[in-house]
Amino acid sequence: AEASEQEVLKLWEGLGYYSRARNLHRAAKAVAERYKGKIPGILEDFRKLPGVGDYIAAAVLSIARNIPIPAVDGNVMRVYTRFRGIGDDIRKNTTRNLVYKELEHIIPIGAAGEFNQALMELGAAVCTPKNPKCSSCPLNKTCTAYTTKTIEHYPYKSPLRNVLEYKVSIGIVIKGSEFYIQKRPSEGHLGGLWEFPGGKSKEGEMPEETLLRECKEELGTDIEIIKKLTVVRHAYSHFKIVMSVFMCRLRGEEVRPPGGLAFHWITIDELENYPFPGANHKIFPALKEFLK
Repeated sequence: AEASEQEVLKLWEGLGYYSRARNLHRAAKAVAERYKGKIPGILEDFRKLPGVGDYIAAAVLSIARNIPIPAVDGNVMRVYTRFRGIGDDIRKNTTRNLVYKELEHIIPIGAAGEFNQALMELGAAVCTPKNPKCSSCPLNKTCTAYTTKTIEHYPYKSPLRNVLEYKVSIGIVIKGSEFYIQKRPSEGHLGGLWEFPGGKSKEGEMPEETLLRECKEELGTDIEIIKKLTVVRHAYSHFKIVMSVFMCRLRGEEVRPPGGLAFHWITIDELENYPFPGANHKIFPALKEFLK
């Protein structure tokens, strides 16, 4: 709770899902300030903490406080849809709600945490996605999928759409022995992390054209491309990027980022002091080689 957001993001660096780190930080502050350092054990209060959704609330409060709330994760969905023979699409909230409501009626009072952990562990160790160990499962005599020999039918998960791939251009703008970095807004994708200027290409745009346009928008001035440094590929949870990276310099004017965007000029030795997205880390070896 006493740490800065930047300290938390730096410690979290490389793990992805940075909104979780920001929410964990905010929740710690809320617990310290509103609840005198004691995590609230009442569902309504706990649910108000930043980053706490239905699953986190159910898992934490059932295990820590034995409150009878089903914790429905992927393992539990697999176990229960096989056990009951539920063929609905597990990507849909209606299917998850159905499983939740049925478990709500059978979760034992006084042993909610053990019940939830048992179902999770059953899915992780026995009722696995592939080659489940049905012969050693304690539920096999009453499991619909096992007794009807239809294990491969459950759970049903609709196919994912094709993963989009974006072309991105990034500029490392140098000035003497320093180069420019800017901080992303705290909210949104990769919020609070530091990065190099640049962005996504428009249709039909060459990587160099993208960079000149994006840097003009983000720096408030023009840049000159020195050379292409490297090309980096990176995958996020729902999309991929192909990132063309260029070494650049300013064309005379100082940077004037719009909207008061935070920025620094740093040396290569100071790079490790700032939290960067994983894609940017793939640039660092080539950058260090160039600046040797």
